[in-house]
Amino acid sequence: MALFHTRGRYMRAVLSGLGVTRRSVGRRHRRDCVTALLGQSNGESGAEPCNGVPGQGARFNPLNTTYNLPPCTDYNSVHVRNYASWSQGIAATVATYKLVYYVKVRAAMLDPKASAVDVAEAIAASPWGTGQLAVTATRALEASPSARKATWRRSVG
Repeated sequence: MALFHTRGRYMRAVLSGLGVTRRSVGRRHRRDCVTALLGQSNGESGAEPCNGVPGQGARFNPLNTTYNLPPCTDYNSVHVRNYASWSQGIAATVATYKLVYYVKVRAAMLDPKASAVDVAEAIAASPWGTGQLAVTATRALEASPSARKATWRRSVG
């Protein structure tokens, strides 16, 4: 039986891999972190075709990480990766966020007082490359529960 792979579940799995759990930061803040990652994902949404499908984005990589975790292939010229599976994509995303460049992002994720926009601003200030698109998209998701729900349910893979 295949898992139903949604962006929301993907983001929760990434957060769990970083130690951002309901138990460690509370339900409300974890939801804010998911919203920020969904905003980042919306900001990273590829317009380039993947496997001939326009706008599909890199396989099992909704945040467009470039982390090299073989076996993987290049999605584009900046080495955003296509991963072979859901679990490989999550592992690569977690490994990326554990790099020294993302200390402030992890700190915002682990701070229960930080809002979704605070987390998105930490992402925007990091070298990830999403920039202010993460903040803009996160604000849009916070303003529209129906858009957040639709983004949550979008499939990964």
